[in-house]
Amino acid sequence: MLRKNIVKQLREVADTARKLQEFNLENIETGERIEIDPVIAKHLITSTLAYAVLLVNGKTKRKDPDDVIASIIATACMRYADEK
Repeated sequence: MLRKNIVKQLREVADTARKLQEFNLENIETGERIEIDPVIAKHLITSTLAYAVLLVNGKTKRKDPDDVIASIIATACMRYADEK
């Protein structure tokens, strides 16, 4: 897949994530379902995809995974707080 197609796909997924009305996770072994606030879920997804787009476009360099996760979570939490 060409870089521009990858970026386009990531943006489409981000657009879809922004429209989340509900978000549930299911443990496939137990069937237990956990409901997650869709606002925080969409911000976690879009923050992660934004980082992916930056990597694909060469706008950022590879970083320590722990730092990336912390940054993604912090960004999502800030956006969540702004929205609530």
